[in-house]
Amino acid sequence: MQAMADRGSGNAGHPRGGTAPQGGWMQREQLALGAALTVQLWAEDRARGAAAMAAVLAEMQRLERAFSARRAGSELALINAAGAQGPLLLSAELCALLGRALSFSRLTGGAFDVTVAALAVQQEGRPATAAPDDAGLARARQAVGWRLLQFDPLQSSLRFARPGMRIDLGAFLQGHAVDRGVALLQRLGIAHAIVSVGPHSRVLGDRRGKPWMLAIRDPQHADAALALLPLQDLAASSAAPRRVLDPFSGRPTAGTRSVSVIAPEASTAAALAQAVCVLGPERGLALVEGLADVELVLADAEGRLHLSAGFEPPPAAAEPTMRLRRSA
Repeated sequence: MQAMADRGSGNAGHPRGGTAPQGGWMQREQLALGAALTVQLWAEDRARGAAAMAAVLAEMQRLERAFSARRAGSELALINAAGAQGPLLLSAELCALLGRALSFSRLTGGAFDVTVAALAVQQEGRPATAAPDDAGLARARQAVGWRLLQFDPLQSSLRFARPGMRIDLGAFLQGHAVDRGVALLQRLGIAHAIVSVGPHSRVLGDRRGKPWMLAIRDPQHADAALALLPLQDLAASSAAPRRVLDPFSGRPTAGTRSVSVIAPEASTAAALAQAVCVLGPERGLALVEGLADVELVLADAEGRLHLSAGFEPPPAAAEPTMRLRRSA
């Protein structure tokens, strides 16, 4: 695991030989939950800031140990191994996580579905560019469907209705981890920060008088930004459609080039971004327009941008900054 590194204190510019002020920006990076974790914050005291970042990292590692489907011995891995054998008791934390994930399945008509893990298993060991084996795909699809999860939140129990079913919280777990990280920083008295795990970010406060600027990357041109989003106290999650499996067809989604959702919480944004990849531009926009405090930036297959109604009209200039009406 890569060592964490301080990427700057915000104290540059003090006279040589003088005493640097205690307050400053601090940043740490490390791998967590299968993606790059970044924590950047302003701390009036560097020791306090370092302790806050260490607490976030420890929480990410705990969540990975407990709920990563790819982590041997995790609660989720054990459930995947025995879920068809009978009702299994869930920890209170996993019960709450799964219950919330299934609420997004209901909201999206199954476009967001944590049971697509059975499809991913079917593709394991095959080249990423290889077409799915039709017979294997048909078998795997029999084990996909959120309604096949016999979940009892009152008893904190779960059973798979069919053999071969699996759960992978994936992007939703990464978004949840971001939310947990931000909540930790708030409790520790941090007022200005950003926490990111892969393409899922949440900002706390602002950059001390300026908004945080998040870039939505073009997956076909890694060095280009489709849009720049000035955000404050919001979360954003992006999804690359070619990496999202359609729970209905079993194949990677098509029809969009990039999907980014802005919401109050990163877990909400992550679940909805996955769903919009499945639904496509028209139905995805319709879903988001029906939700409060959620916005969407979508690039269709031709690269045209589609924005939900919460954005101000795009500027005529080439600068790709997209401003939310509510974040003046």
